[in-house]
Amino acid sequence: MAAKISIVNVDASTAHQTYSVSFFNDEVHTTVTSDAGTVTKWINQIDHPNLLTAGLGIHFRHPDDLTGTTIELCVGGRCLIYQLDLIVVDHHPEALLNFLHYEGYTFVGVGIFPDVKRLNDDHAIYIPEKNLLDLRQLTVYNYCGPRDLREYKFHQTGLRELAEVVLEKEVEDLAPESVMLRRWDFRRLTSEQVRHACVKAFVSFEIGRVLNAREYNYRSLRS
Repeated sequence: MAAKISIVNVDASTAHQTYSVSFFNDEVHTTVTSDAGTVTKWINQIDHPNLLTAGLGIHFRHPDDLTGTTIELCVGGRCLIYQLDLIVVDHHPEALLNFLHYEGYTFVGVGIFPDVKRLNDDHAIYIPEKNLLDLRQLTVYNYCGPRDLREYKFHQTGLRELAEVVLEKEVEDLAPESVMLRRWDFRRLTSEQVRHACVKAFVSFEIGRVLNAREYNYRSLRS
């Protein structure tokens, strides 16, 4: 099934912007902000109970400046894009730090371990490794048996290819140059940047949901 993705700007204020991003039949309510109160509200409004899985993404200022500047979180049909370079205080919201530290959650993405380390180095935002899960590892576990030649392929693949295998959805290029070469530390991101960041985090969440990421991580930690 070919990609069907669109974005609509819903609201804008001095504290945040909100968008509705359509991904096939799903609507993802997306909040872009550097405001601590908005971040805290977003976290407090996460539905409970839920699958205890969150899609995770990180973007850097520019290909020539690999300083983390945004962190994207997606739980269900809600996505947060937190703009780290624009905060006006010298600390991050306690609700965010507690959420990222909470061992009950599993944060999923592709190639996220080095990005998370850099995030901690740049902004003192720490996510314990035991809370992280690379979706390539999860896909291998679910799709590959002993001596399965696809294992090497999955370990080398990207989010787009995983979405086609797991979600059976053909997703367009998730890292086009027109988006990745832009600066990500501007106060107002373009709609294309918001759409890109939201879809990556949402697709990560959906793959984690379908493959039961939390259960896999829980069993791995106990073994």
